[in-house]
Formats: sequence, structure tokens, C-alpha cells
Amino acid sequence: IELIEEQLDDVDDLTADPELARLAGLLARALFLDGDYDGALVGAERALAAAEELQLLPVIGEALVTKATIYGIQGRLVESRLLLESVIGLAKGENLTELALRAYLNLGAVIPEADLTGDPTVEAIELGRSVGNLNFTLLALTNRAGYLMVQGQFDEAEAALRDPLWQSAAGAYHAVDLVLLGMNDALQGHTAAAEENLREGRAAFGDDVDAQRTIGRDANEAVVSALIGRSSDAMSWAQRVLDDAESVRWIEPLARVLLSVGERRQVEKLAVACRTRRATIDLRQRAFVLALVEVRPGDAVGLAAAEALIAGVAAEGLVVDEVGWTIGLARWLPQDNVDRARLMARARERIQETGLGGFVRFLDG
Repeated sequence: IELIEEQLDDVDDLTADPELARLAGLLARALFLDGDYDGALVGAERALAAAEELQLLPVIGEALVTKATIYGIQGRLVESRLLLESVIGLAKGENLTELALRAYLNLGAVIPEADLTGDPTVEAIELGRSVGNLNFTLLALTNRAGYLMVQGQFDEAEAALRDPLWQSAAGAYHAVDLVLLGMNDALQGHTAAAEENLREGRAAFGDDVDAQRTIGRDANEAVVSALIGRSSDAMSWAQRVLDDAESVRWIEPLARVLLSVGERRQVEKLAVACRTRRATIDLRQRAFVLALVEVRPGDAVGLAAAEALIAGVAAEGLVVDEVGWTIGLARWLPQDNVDRARLMARARERIQETGLGGFVRFLDG
């Protein structure tokens, strides 16, 4: 951001050079990734105005993806979906493959499945594979596997993570694949297989310095470690995420599993982070964490609000979120609390229905 802003300082007319319009679009995207949504929207509009005059279709498309994705995060779902779908049409017509892939991935990330006519992540996988774009295709496969996992579709998630294309992956990508396979095993309660994949994934990661991949690995390590009963390891990895991550993007899965473990002090740290850190692609994470940690015994209103959030993800079929948050909310309440017992009974029933054996160790008794 600092580098690009330096180039654009005191530039009033972005149409003086096509490169200026392109930089303005990059700045909007960088501000979006940094969680400055207001600044990103202003920057996208500025880039769009210049790119429209210069007829720079790639810049127009990129700025529209930035703008549309923010709209989706802010709840303006119809505008977001229509804009992203229009960019996909433009990009495919102009052979702008990476633009189409970015739009597909963001469409799948911010628009609820019920509002879509197809699966944009699957379409991204097919498009990326057809043009030989390994980076985007593996990213899309990762997104697909994560979504299948949270729905409890473990066989389908494993199939995505064992796609033959992963044989071309090395270093950090191979490590991410192994850790996610470990996550898939851990959620089902397959501890030995999860430990093996986790160990191999840690060795394969090497010295990668990409911040997103590093923090993502740390967050996944914390979750898997907790699920397989290594609470002290989970705390160490969670602390690394708190130390390194500037946004709340990685907080929610950590909070859910640490609530399940019953680590109140660590969860309170996560809640503080949610109040002070930026939101980058913040889809309900902050609301979940903050709603749950505010619940106190006898607080019927707070408890109802937290349970309403859980009911929302249950309605979407996100069973891992549903079960994890149900146990977490139960563990937030005292041992002899009647609501705790009721929530634990509900979680046990859902575990039996969904095969989420990895959560059994967190149930009372």
C-alpha cells in the first residue's frame, strides 16, 4: 500500500497514463485485503472512472471484483452476485482467465449457496484445470475441500484433497494439502491418521515465508491438535496466530475449538483480538466470538442470541460449525447449569448423526 500510494501521490488525472489506472486498481485490492473496506471502495471507484475512459477492461474487471466482494461481505448480496457474475462473463469473453478465476472464488466465498445457480468453486477448478493454472486450481480445490468438510461431507472432501493435480504440488502447497487431510481425519475422530498427516505436513512446509499460508497453517495446526487431544500444542499454535495475524480472519475456527476444549482464558484473548483487529473477509466470525463470550448464567437474552447464531449455520448445513459452537457455548456455562446440560445433549445427538467423532472428547462425561 505504501509503495503504490507513493506512486499515486499528487496525481490528479489517472488517465494520463494507463499504468496509473492499473496502480489505482491494485491499491483498491490491497486496501480490501488489509480490511480497509471504505478506502477500497473509494479506490475502486477512482480506478473504474479512469479505466472506463481508457477502455482498460482488465482494470475495470479487477476493480469490480474488489467492489463486489466488499458488497457481499457487507450483506449487499444481490448487487455482489450480479456484479461478480457479470465480471465472469466479461473475463471469459475477453480471455482474461485469472480475472475469471478470482471472480469465481470470491463469488463462492461471499454468496450463500442457496443464492447461486451452480457451484462457482467447482467452475473455478474446471476452468483452472483447462488452462493449466496450477496456483488457482489448487487454491480452489482447497476452498472446495474446506467447504465440504464443514458440511460433514468427509469422503468428498478427501477426494478433493487427493485429486491427482496435488501430485504436481510441492513445498507449502503440498504441506497445506497434508494438514487439511489431517483436519478431515481429526474431525471424524481418526486420531492416528490425523497425527501422521500433521507430521508430514509440518515437515513439507519448509521455510515458506508467505504470511497467509503461514498463519493458515498455524490456525489449522491449532484446530487439529485440539481435536486429537494435544491441548498444549493447540495453545501454542493458537498463540502464534494471535501474535502474527493482524486480522480476525483466522480467529473464528480457533475460538470455536478452544471453546470446545474449555480454554476460557485463551478464548477471552481471541475476543479482545476481535474487538481490536481489522476485518478481512469477516463472515460472521466476530459476531460468533463476541456473542458467545458475553453469555453469563441466567442471561436468557444473551443465550438466545448465541443460539440463534448457531441455528443460522445449522440451517446452512454447516455441521462442524454447529456442533463446535454448541459445545463451546455449553462449556462457557458452569458445570451444574441446566442450559449446559441441554446444549451438551444436543451436541451429542448431532455428533451421532453426522459422524463428527473428533468432538466426542469435548462432551461432558
